[in-house]
Amino acid sequence: MNFEALSLVLKRLYHKYLIPLFLITENGQVIIPQNSTWTTDYLNEDYLNPPPQDNIFFYEDSDYFFGNFTCDLPDYGTCLVLVGPCGILGTKRDTFTFHDHQYLAGIHYSKESQQAFIEFVELLYALLNGQIASNRQHKWIYRNRRDGIHTETILTNNLYNRRFEDPFLDSFEFERRYIEAVRRNEPEKIEWLFKKMNHTYNSKLSLNKIENLKYKYSGLITILTRVSVSEGVPISQAYSLSDSLIQKLQNIHTVSECMAHIKETSFLFMELIHDFPYSEISSLVKDLLNYIDTHIYERITISDLAQSVQKHPTHINTQFKNALGQTVHAYINQKKIAEAKFLLLFTDKSYKEIATLLHFSNQSHFIQVFKRFEKETPSEFKNKHFYDIF
Repeated sequence: MNFEALSLVLKRLYHKYLIPLFLITENGQVIIPQNSTWTTDYLNEDYLNPPPQDNIFFYEDSDYFFGNFTCDLPDYGTCLVLVGPCGILGTKRDTFTFHDHQYLAGIHYSKESQQAFIEFVELLYALLNGQIASNRQHKWIYRNRRDGIHTETILTNNLYNRRFEDPFLDSFEFERRYIEAVRRNEPEKIEWLFKKMNHTYNSKLSLNKIENLKYKYSGLITILTRVSVSEGVPISQAYSLSDSLIQKLQNIHTVSECMAHIKETSFLFMELIHDFPYSEISSLVKDLLNYIDTHIYERITISDLAQSVQKHPTHINTQFKNALGQTVHAYINQKKIAEAKFLLLFTDKSYKEIATLLHFSNQSHFIQVFKRFEKETPSEFKNKHFYDIF
């Protein structure tokens, strides 16, 4: 690869990954980036010491990674390849001073995990040396390293701490009992669990107590949302409730407010699950309902439904009618007309656009099906209800 092509490749790599890299000759001249007036006096000397041949040195400070290795270039001889600064994922510092200029994270450099940085340096090594480096060629040098930054360190600490906790206080055990109480519609058990809440979830996700509670609360909402869907609640309804509850978190500023909000959430999901008319039906029919709900803007056929649950079309037709008292086809049309009513009242889409969006064969067919369910045409429905809404 000639020098001009190499410069282009390295430039594009920087624009893609935002991890700076420099090629420096033995006499200290920076040849990449090209036409650079930068000198090498901005870094401590150890970063600029060429490693032994075929080795890669990795340096870790409290907030940044660096790496270096050597390569041979025509016309320049042996050059030092300096990679960095790369911010360490999870650290707070977002600037790096380079020649008296402030370089910003996400604009001039990225933050990566240790493994991602290693992979990037290995990619450069293979590109410039024409061979793949092995782990034996890596050497790490730690300077002012802060414990707790890396996932491996946090994992080890958390596992150690959990060995000394009461099993009930473990997050998994609490969540299991909590979800079962919601699923079984047991409000008195929810009350009892909340009395235990202050002693539960001892693992810290944040140093800020209210922020820590919000993180854990968001996790509970995610679990409750999925439980709701598995119990037969349409995906759109379950996730709409989830989104509205999470959006309220930004207006909560005390632990007591957050605890009250979590309790409110418990009862809202309990009500959603147990008041929904299909909460007692089989898991097969629930899966069919969820498929219809999530594909309402597509053409849905019996074959599609049968394939989604790996059952014969005749079997799903029978099970569906036994559970809901109507055919699959009738239910699909019912859901599409319900969606059409929303579009008529809250969007400016024409009848033809709505018919196309909901995959009716044509506008006439859409009007015919609409009238069968609503006893009036789409135009009559809109004229009758539009001004009631606005």
